[in-house]
Amino acid sequence: MQLEIRTRYTSTEERGSGNLMVLVYESDPLDDEHARGRFYHVCRGRIDQTPLNVPEPDRPYECPQCGIDLEAEDFFMALQKGSV
Repeated sequence: MQLEIRTRYTSTEERGSGNLMVLVYESDPLDDEHARGRFYHVCRGRIDQTPLNVPEPDRPYECPQCGIDLEAEDFFMALQKGSV
């Protein structure tokens, strides 16, 4: 039996900024503690291994390194989409 960790990506390119991938969603079906999966920010081409929570609608996550704002809508897109 083979299990796979599902990874989904989203980018800000759809919003017109021209940036590459900025958010990764990973889901491991055997991880009981984090059954909903985890979100990770891709900053300057590298995945930051610190899991992110979905931010409040009026308080986006702002990366101190690259300055990008990730809104709750970006997290929901990453949750729903396949690779972008």
